[in-house]
Amino acid sequence: MKARIRAVLRSTETILKNEAEVVGFVQKDFGLDQRVAAESYKILKQVLTPDGDIKEPVLKSIIDKIRQEPAMAAEVRSERN
Repeated sequence: MKARIRAVLRSTETILKNEAEVVGFVQKDFGLDQRVAAESYKILKQVLTPDGDIKEPVLKSIIDKIRQEPAMAAEVRSERN
């Protein structure tokens, strides 16, 4: 379990430090144009933190943005388990 946690934290650190590489990966792997991939990275960077925690205001902001999407029919809950 400790090894998994370390791997997640190292991955998070790598994602946060390598914007160009991550944007390129997201663009290629998900078939997105560069602008959409870059915007996705900006959102990802807001959510990821070096310690793995998500600040409540950031989480609520992202959920509010998702709720505004016309394709989002289901309610998105912000409670943490």
